[in-house]
Amino acid sequence: MKLGFIRYLFLFSFFIFHSGSVHAVNIKGLWNNKIYLDNSKIPYSTFSIQLTINTDDAVEGELCSIAHFGNKIYCHIRFKTQLANNQIKVHFDSTFGGKDGIAIITLQRHNLKWNLITAPNGEYYFDKKAILHPVKLKN
Repeated sequence: MKLGFIRYLFLFSFFIFHSGSVHAVNIKGLWNNKIYLDNSKIPYSTFSIQLTINTDDAVEGELCSIAHFGNKIYCHIRFKTQLANNQIKVHFDSTFGGKDGIAIITLQRHNLKWNLITAPNGEYYFDKKAILHPVKLKN
């Protein structure tokens, strides 16, 4: 009887003190948004965000925007930041010379919400606002 109680107490204590790490989950994925004009089979623009969020809320990501039916490609814009209150603040420069862009990415269940706060000075091709949906990658 005493041994069972001690075992129960040990397991209960272990669960209580380690429950933070039990619920912490790495998030890794790709989200995108495509815009089609008229009945075109080719998207006018595709906007994607790749994210890795570690259990310590460190975020690494990459932005990509392909616009004007593929005539403007604005990709491989990497960033590192922190997740705070389900939001990721991203500072970025345009591959076309624009500087000091700021956006907020909000985690919304399975989707991401993009909100451009400060447009980069110069040429850029990011949406001002967008809802991006998860992309299921084939193995």
